[in-house]
Amino acid sequence: MTKYSVLLESYSPLPFIAWADEVEKILGMHRQDVILRLRRQQGIVWEHLDREKADMLGSLLISYGYPAGLVEDSDVVRLPIPTLSKNADPVEGGFELEDLFSDLTLINAESIEFMQAGWVEEKVEVGTVKPPRSRSGLKYSADGTRAGSFMYTRMKKKEPIGWVLHVFQKGEPLEWLRIIGRNFNYDYQPVTGVYWMQRFGLLLTDLARITPFASLDEGFKETMGSDGSNYEFCSFDSIVEMEERARWQLTMLKIVV
Repeated sequence: MTKYSVLLESYSPLPFIAWADEVEKILGMHRQDVILRLRRQQGIVWEHLDREKADMLGSLLISYGYPAGLVEDSDVVRLPIPTLSKNADPVEGGFELEDLFSDLTLINAESIEFMQAGWVEEKVEVGTVKPPRSRSGLKYSADGTRAGSFMYTRMKKKEPIGWVLHVFQKGEPLEWLRIIGRNFNYDYQPVTGVYWMQRFGLLLTDLARITPFASLDEGFKETMGSDGSNYEFCSFDSIVEMEERARWQLTMLKIVV
């Protein structure tokens, strides 16, 4: 049986608390599951619905002023595992991105389907990776007498993943590259004393020179050439949510063309 997905025509956060009861009745799902899905949606509001429920949910969105449409699940883009890129080299006709295994991918106007940039709040350990260090200490009671001993472990510092770039290439099967800004090597840039967030903005500017402007998402366009400090407009709670936005963007390109 054919299943359907409900997509927004343009991305917008949804009033997930206010709509929870109505969507719960339409889909016959637990209210908390409805709230969680609506809160995290990135343009693909719901997937794997039968036609009747998809029509009802789409009609609800439209009635509240959120233009939406239905597509068959088979037309919704699925993302394979991305290739992580660590370095870039300008070459004739574009850029070569180097992955963790030192394999090269040529990026030029003819190869790019879409590029997406965004800030990810999900936190990861940063800095030099070292084995955990445990140390012992002494406990003392209020009167100053020894009350025993304890062990503690130094925790690694955690920070947001930060700026991420996704490069989607034309062709089937879908192939795509991921650049995590803080882990990228910017040695090709003839600048010194520049923070990695600024270098990320410069990288986007350089890539934009060899890529059609229509192939860049809003996060990319707003961030290129910047110092990377303004990311509220394209911030994601997790890398998965950024991927979900990309799935919606790629699906919209696919069904509009």
